[in-house]
Amino acid sequence: MIGFGSASSSARADVAVNIITYLGAGCLLVVIIGFAIALYQEWQMVRRFDAEKQRQRFFDSLSNITPKSR
Repeated sequence: MIGFGSASSSARADVAVNIITYLGAGCLLVVIIGFAIALYQEWQMVRRFDAEKQRQRFFDSLSNITPKSR
């Protein structure tokens, strides 16, 4: 590039752009991994709640048995 400084300043600018790009990509990766972990933990909590609700429904049905139906 004639008239716009030396080639070394252009190379330094390229390095700076690469560093900023990689830092941004790294931050995005950390956010995506954190979101995936939070989503997995939420899925486990819902699954545990559904299993507890199903067990409770089963025991409630056992307590509703009348002596004549035994």
